[in-house]
Amino acid sequence: MGYSIDWSDLEQRIQDQKAALLDTSQNMDPERLKFLVETYDECKGESVFITRAKLFEKVLNNKKIYLDGNPIVGSLAGGRAMIYAYPEWQCNWVKDDLDSEKLALSSLGEVRFSDETKEILKKVYKTWKGKTTYDRANKLYKELYGGNAELLVKCGWIYPVNDNSTGSGVADYPAILTKGIRGLLEEVEAAYKALPKHATNWTKIEFYRACKIALNAVIAYAHRYADLAEETAKAETNPKKQAELMEIAEVCRRVPEFPARNFREALQSFWFTHCCIQIEQCGCGHSLGRYGQYMYPFYKKDLDEGMLTKEQVLTLLKCQWVKHLEIAVYQGDAYAKAFSGHTGQTISLGGYTADGDDASNDLEELLMDTQIAMNNIQPTLALFYTPKMKPSYLEKAAEVVRSGSGQPQFMNMNAAVARSLVRFASRGITLDEARTLPVIFGCVGTGIQGKGSYVTFEGQPNLAKLVEFAMYDGYDPHTRKQVFPNVKPAEECATFEELYDALLRHMDHAYDAQRKISDLGNSTREQIVPNIFRSCLLDGCIESGLCEEAGGPKYSQSLCITSTGIDAANSLYAIKH
Repeated sequence: MGYSIDWSDLEQRIQDQKAALLDTSQNMDPERLKFLVETYDECKGESVFITRAKLFEKVLNNKKIYLDGNPIVGSLAGGRAMIYAYPEWQCNWVKDDLDSEKLALSSLGEVRFSDETKEILKKVYKTWKGKTTYDRANKLYKELYGGNAELLVKCGWIYPVNDNSTGSGVADYPAILTKGIRGLLEEVEAAYKALPKHATNWTKIEFYRACKIALNAVIAYAHRYADLAEETAKAETNPKKQAELMEIAEVCRRVPEFPARNFREALQSFWFTHCCIQIEQCGCGHSLGRYGQYMYPFYKKDLDEGMLTKEQVLTLLKCQWVKHLEIAVYQGDAYAKAFSGHTGQTISLGGYTADGDDASNDLEELLMDTQIAMNNIQPTLALFYTPKMKPSYLEKAAEVVRSGSGQPQFMNMNAAVARSLVRFASRGITLDEARTLPVIFGCVGTGIQGKGSYVTFEGQPNLAKLVEFAMYDGYDPHTRKQVFPNVKPAEECATFEELYDALLRHMDHAYDAQRKISDLGNSTREQIVPNIFRSCLLDGCIESGLCEEAGGPKYSQSLCITSTGIDAANSLYAIKH
């Protein structure tokens, strides 16, 4: 019984791989940039859905793949510590950063650009300048409202809301584990056949065609690894290593095309899915959801059948942790500063079962043991606390905190249930869903696993800036521009209440502008960079024939990350007293 994994040196391999990541500068891989240029040349006249699906397919079919001694295979880019660029969202950083002497930074530190990469980036800049989601949204804002959207950024009121590829909640990983890609393809084909083929449904027809391209590309990607493992095994003289390689081939030939049958297959199926989501659009916020819940049946089955021990499961989870650590993206210096290299690959622990009992389990305790051992910056753990948790589970969480990684964050499950019921009441959310599917995505955002995404990213409004607008009556001393209409000069306010009233009126102007540009940003994403594969993994998209940016998910939501609230409150308190 058991798997053909060479356990003898796997722990050492894990430590070596992590050390190599931490000791190596991240290099921008130019291969996606090449595929981007090629695909858009080849797909002239095609719909944006087909073009984006073809780009995804080209990357998966042609990107460099490799084996690095980790039994879990699949990587974002074509080499260790390599990252991709996504200039379709915004490409101003290409000119700014390549001509600058400042150090480019990402999640693991310095980012380096080869001469080849710089030349390709310059070519891409010339092609995409004025055509990105950021450019399109800003142009529309000026045409519709007569304002300068970039001024909202330059003055410090908001962080750009449409200039970077972002994550989007938590995909329906359980669907891949239990249905396989083949199951999703059957759903797409059924929806496509049922759709009346007339002009008014053209967008949906193109979406379904694109879904089939993207899903088949993921199967082909996994099979490429099966081929590579088999070829590598032929030259391997160590019987243990050869057996491990042949097992990798067998697993990759099976998943994610078909449902997983055991923990080993479920782990690889999950990773291929997560990896391909990141390849399509790498960004902060692609979280894992209630990983310990949907992986538990496979874990329990293998333990009961003697296929794995808990110690071996812990070792495999460490292998997974290394894979998460490697994922990163570079989208310019401003992005690096705003997100501090955080990729938001969050695992939600604890919470409730459908009948309201404690959902925590021993696999989740192994996840916490993994973090204690690895002390990683990614993935991150978020624990949904309930009063029904057993003391030993909470003690394990405290042990993780004591290890110094700043994890897990503790969230109130009762509040998450109540929030979900209120937020999605009009869309028919059930109590079972509100109990079993709330998840943390990104840093502290809550959503519904597999059924929702944050579509409209409403930027990061700077509340402290509102105080400054109140003091300067809508004028920004930094840019020396009148950003918002005059309300009332601060020196004419006889009482604090008058000044505070003026601040609220400035807030109305500021949030109105911020909402307008964020809505335009989302609409341009649908027109320029719709996510095809990720939409297949959000409940509602296949049924409706709408991508996530068009509102396909059952429980879509917006995300507004408000910052500097404490600074604003302290400033107002100082003025008042």
